[in-house]
Amino acid sequence: MNQKYILKFEQNNLEQTYKIGEMDVTGEAEVREITEDAGFIEKVLARFEAMEEDFYKVLQGY
Repeated sequence: MNQKYILKFEQNNLEQTYKIGEMDVTGEAEVREITEDAGFIEKVLARFEAMEEDFYKVLQGY
């Protein structure tokens, strides 16, 4: 899609999408390596936690 690889992570009602230009990686194998990187996945999960906290704080205000 538009010469990009798209990584999409979903958890509950939240979503994170990362777009990687085809020119920024050597191919699908490198994209797969990114998705298997434990440090990256830990950050994705931590970001979900922060997103959920922010979202529920907003909802509690209504």
